[in-house]
Amino acid sequence: MPKRPLTRRQILRYALLSGTAALVGDGILNYESVRLRREALKVPNWKGGTIKVGQITDIHLDRDHALLKALNGIETLRAEKPDLVVFTGDFATFNLPESQARTKTFLKRLASLECPTASILGNHDVATGLDRFIVETGKKVGAPILVNEGLDLDGYMLVGMNDGGAAAPNIADPRFFPHSTLVLYHEPDYVVKQLKHVSLQISGHSHGGQICLPGGISVHTPPGARNYIDGFYPNAHIPLYVSSGIGTTGIPMRLFCPSEVNLLTISSA
Repeated sequence: MPKRPLTRRQILRYALLSGTAALVGDGILNYESVRLRREALKVPNWKGGTIKVGQITDIHLDRDHALLKALNGIETLRAEKPDLVVFTGDFATFNLPESQARTKTFLKRLASLECPTASILGNHDVATGLDRFIVETGKKVGAPILVNEGLDLDGYMLVGMNDGGAAAPNIADPRFFPHSTLVLYHEPDYVVKQLKHVSLQISGHSHGGQICLPGGISVHTPPGARNYIDGFYPNAHIPLYVSSGIGTTGIPMRLFCPSEVNLLTISSA
């Protein structure tokens, strides 16, 4: 019996499936993998020697596969033997029991690292009311959450700021933190709030655009990440590094914008 010719709808469907398969094969559409992005950052006002800082951000633990990617990111950084690992906000998009359970699993794995760790809250964590659970869980499992707090880490200070949408003093004042200072701030555009003595701000929030044009050109980024989207900005108000992060919001995919964890080698300019 002769085969029937394909309908227009079937042709379009097959073309879409074939195109999607090609994109996945080329790593353009990214679902599961997490790349390691290495950066050498030379910054002024730094006397803390050369240190390796691992960064994870924007994991959005709303699905099981998001947790798998986040845990994969931790293990990728563990293998690099960093001096410090930081998480720069947005544990989840929604305050649900499943999201809380995944957040606890992530924080327990983070606490298992052989180096110091510190995390901050993101806009979704604060807006959904998940922040209290995150802070309490971090204390229980030994993974500190810094909310307008600082840590003295062997020759340099690490300051964690509350989400930029929440009222917060600038605790990175040199009267309190006279050493070389790293600041964790979820939204990169708030770099303009930093005092000039700060050595480096480390941020996330932008997702690198998440859905981008070829070459990683972002089409849209959220408020708080309109001016600084991805990578190192040595000539910002103070030096700034922005990670594209791991997770997604809205549509659960990335296009021309792979998920990443970052290994930042920081030294004096």
